[in-house]
Amino acid sequence: MSDTQRALEDEHFLALVSIKYHKARMGFFEGLSRWINFISLVTSSAAVVAIVDTSPQVATLLAGFVAILQALALIVQPGGKATVHAGLAARHAELERMTATAKSNDQLDAIRRLRSEVEQDEPPVKWWLGLKMHNEVLLYQRGSEARLYDIPVMQKGFLSHLWDWNKRSANKEHTVPAE
Repeated sequence: MSDTQRALEDEHFLALVSIKYHKARMGFFEGLSRWINFISLVTSSAAVVAIVDTSPQVATLLAGFVAILQALALIVQPGGKATVHAGLAARHAELERMTATAKSNDQLDAIRRLRSEVEQDEPPVKWWLGLKMHNEVLLYQRGSEARLYDIPVMQKGFLSHLWDWNKRSANKEHTVPAE
């Protein structure tokens, strides 16, 4: 395999990881937006019932909770962030299509330039989530021969979307367990 082919395979892999990453972030923010709206609707409905039933303390607490949730939605803007990640996933999908047909060094250079442009538009990356997506693509491509990064339990699920913990603990000695 030539150096160009190897580099194109690397670019293809990076594009696949980026697509998965941005789709995961998009899904997280869409879900967050839906949950905030759902809880706000239920809570504000309960506040109305409390007012009708003349429970001013309960109504005040529920109304305050809705105000906090709506302030959170206004500050975080999960819907807008979902849209940003959807656009970035689409741009990386275009890069992935380009890598599938590219053969020359000139095409490789164009792909690298375009990836650099896309990455400049990206918000800060959630490092552990990126490793999780890396592992998923590697597992899909190589199956039981994949050497995966160990990801701490606290960074495997929902929390990987919120913050990154100790990045120094990444270890690529883990292999896929035999089934």
